[in-house]
Amino acid sequence: MGRLGWVYFILDEDARRVKIGFSRNVGQRVKHIDAHASGAVRLLRKVKGTFDDERAWHEKFSHIHVRREWFRCTDELLSAIRSA
Repeated sequence: MGRLGWVYFILDEDARRVKIGFSRNVGQRVKHIDAHASGAVRLLRKVKGTFDDERAWHEKFSHIHVRREWFRCTDELLSAIRSA
């Protein structure tokens, strides 16, 4: 098992995309992403997990992958995030 941290889900409200990432310091990560975003971003949820857990989310939602760690914001993805 990898190091424990957080799998986080950040919504880019303007682009209607969700970033699925991993960090040990989610607050700092959100601030960094917000500083470089063209529009408003907000943390939807964070769940305890590992880098491997993040990769599992990426694989599960590969059909809505946009680029890097960003995914289209769909009802399916939002439902999964709420249930995590």
